[in-house]
Amino acid sequence: PNTLLEKPFDIVIEGAFDEHIVMMRNIMNIAANATAVVNLRWNNSEETQTMVINVDEMYADANSRLEYNQIQNLSKKSYFFGIGAGLQQTDSAVQWTQINMGGKLHKSYSGGLLDGKGAEARLNGCYFGEQRQHFDMRTMQMHHAPHTYSNLLFKGAVKEKAHTVYQGMIQVQDEAQHIDAYQTNNNLILNDGARADS
Repeated sequence: PNTLLEKPFDIVIEGAFDEHIVMMRNIMNIAANATAVVNLRWNNSEETQTMVINVDEMYADANSRLEYNQIQNLSKKSYFFGIGAGLQQTDSAVQWTQINMGGKLHKSYSGGLLDGKGAEARLNGCYFGEQRQHFDMRTMQMHHAPHTYSNLLFKGAVKEKAHTVYQGMIQVQDEAQHIDAYQTNNNLILNDGARADS
């Protein structure tokens, strides 16, 4: 508790893990009144074909702060499957940014549960699809406590034969009164063959 990480915690996963399945589980448990920045980056060379299964778990205790930045830049032959969820307590704040550039197929689910009064969540996404890439992103903002705030902004662009899908939902429980929740998805289609569904 009461800890401030002065430097970001950087995780870089890269290399020639060709024809491998890589499974990773990241657990971020931020104690009361603590602050942390975590950066995770996936890279491999364009010649490699990899399947990545990534699980993120975030626990933000009372008055804690977490900034989590995730960059997926795998080869156009690779596959990425990700699921992530956050649980936030009273007056905690989480900012989660996802940048998706790589992979032949990217499928992800990101959810946040605001379970304490005054909790705040911001979820940002940026993606760019080209060639025949397919990005499928699902999000859920769950308000289970009063006076909570969530704000989601996903922006992307597609060209050539790329296809993106975004689906988001905001869920508010009866006891979660006086909440603010926002959700925005913007897409830029750069040619007739590309497609973006929201």
